Amino acid sequence: MLLARDRLTHSGDPVSVIALSLGYESESAFSTAFKRVMGSSPRQYGRNQAAPTQTQLYDARAHRREPLPG
Repeated sequence: MLLARDRLTHSGDPVSVIALSLGYESESAFSTAFKRVMGSSPRQYGRNQAAPTQTQLYDARAHRREPLPG
């Protein structure tokens, strides 16, 4: 599952390709196992690990404490 997690996060490969490359006979079997171990479906996990949006980046900067000039 660690390999699957890494590929979902970094490769952009479809779940079906990842499942077959890791030895699962079907995307369904892989998805069931992934959800049991990781707590969410592979698709949900991949979406949650996607690059942050511009809004998320702005929010992160707004909450960071910056020293006052001067």
